[in-house]
Amino acid sequence: MSQIRVMVIEDEEVSARAIKIILEAHEYEICSMFTTGEEAVRHVKELMPDLILMDINLAGIMDGIEAAEKIIQITDVPIIYLSARTDSKTLERAKITGPFGYIVKPFQSENLYASIEMTLYRHQMELKLKANEEKYRLLVEMSSDAIGIRRDGRYIYFNGAFSNILGYSERELAALSFQQIYTEKGLEMLAQRDIQHKEVKNNLSQYETEIKKKDGSMIEIEVSSAIIEHRGQEACFEILRDITERKAILKQLQESVDQNKSLAGIIPICASCKKIRDEDKERSPWIDPERFISERLPDAKFSHGICPDCAKLLYPDIV
Repeated sequence: MSQIRVMVIEDEEVSARAIKIILEAHEYEICSMFTTGEEAVRHVKELMPDLILMDINLAGIMDGIEAAEKIIQITDVPIIYLSARTDSKTLERAKITGPFGYIVKPFQSENLYASIEMTLYRHQMELKLKANEEKYRLLVEMSSDAIGIRRDGRYIYFNGAFSNILGYSERELAALSFQQIYTEKGLEMLAQRDIQHKEVKNNLSQYETEIKKKDGSMIEIEVSSAIIEHRGQEACFEILRDITERKAILKQLQESVDQNKSLAGIIPICASCKKIRDEDKERSPWIDPERFISERLPDAKFSHGICPDCAKLLYPDIV
């Protein structure tokens, strides 16, 4: 395993020597020791340390907090402040930079070592978390299903597929309330589901509803939703899938099944002329087979010819 590389910014010779002894005793590599914040800012990208120990009171133009502000704009490196100052003004300024630690001088060797180890562990965990968040963010953004997070009457997050399915730009969609997105029927369904979610926390729900596109047309969607915690507040996570085409195909299949059912059962046929009795026609119930079939199967097509048996009867001289 490679050594942890530490950058030290300390202008007090005694403190710098003590820090050096402690770091070397615990087998950390000191990649650089600077006395001013300007030097640290100038060389941090080149040296790429794993950790920075930053004194706040420095001799240069900028103090340690100002140097840290510039460094975190350049690279994501954890910083631990070293200072004898504990006044509220200094602490408030330091907190803005998001330090991983604040060690008050004079410090013990064990305290510095413990703070470094905890900082390195915490930073490693944060890097893993960021990597996972990025991976899942990419999955959400690349999803063909619309994904959104709804709270307080509007969508506070949505992916590209969400705006595409509705025909809005992301800016337009962000300005809309969900009342402007759902149809009246859709809003009624949404209200029922929200009530169910409140009654059963983290209740997973799947249902079909309707939403309106930017052009005013309606599309049918299937929604999978659940209550989650988003940035410390309760919100509704939703996955929306356009099922308009699927519903149209199912409707066609059902109509086809219904038409086929219309030819089921006993069909009365005249033994002589072969006409079929249509029970739905009171005045002239006996109709040609072609008409009977075409009324029940509109897609059926007919072609005409003469079978061999009829040909012998009709054209004996030819056959």
